[in-house]
Amino acid sequence: MYPEYKLVWLFVEPRKKREIVPPYVKIVKKRSLRAFYELATAKFWIDNFCKPVYLYKSSKQIYIQTWHGDRGFKKIMYDSGYFPLNRRVLFEENSCDLMISGSDYGQMKIQSAFHYRGNIIKVGMPRNDVLIKNDIILKNNIRKSLHVNKNSCILLYAPTLRRNQKTMSINIDLNSVLNVLEAKSKKNGFVLSEYIQEPKMNSLIKQIQI
Repeated sequence: MYPEYKLVWLFVEPRKKREIVPPYVKIVKKRSLRAFYELATAKFWIDNFCKPVYLYKSSKQIYIQTWHGDRGFKKIMYDSGYFPLNRRVLFEENSCDLMISGSDYGQMKIQSAFHYRGNIIKVGMPRNDVLIKNDIILKNNIRKSLHVNKNSCILLYAPTLRRNQKTMSINIDLNSVLNVLEAKSKKNGFVLSEYIQEPKMNSLIKQIQI
């Protein structure tokens, strides 16, 4: 990081983030009057999700989009087939100055999903690279933060976004899935006996109860 810069981070619930955000970073409530002021006066915008179309970015500002996925497990935006008609123009399509990707495939998906024709650099994905980095110290720190012991296997359940499902349950029997995985893993010398019980849901379907 570069503390000589003034760093501002927008959060939906800033008070809950104060303990994990470095002291030299100013935290502001997202969509507040102060947040709009910070956006209007910032030299750089850095985000990993779409900006609302009502924002205005001047020609002197630089918007860098880091997005939060690169593998294209689900179709998004223009590729999704049900992108809302009232959002047929993405802010990123015409106002983003730079997007990043982690692969040729990721670059292709960015161009297709966002109709983006601007600059793209392949330097990896901040949110994803940590998952494949073979660093023992990093792995142990992650396990410690999740309260998972070093002998346990971690199962990542990543459901795709389902259209029009914000309150109804996903029709899947997770206990049966875990039983099958445990049985299969025993044949390969692994025992999936402990799991993280609190699922982290896609931000658009957090209300779905599993």
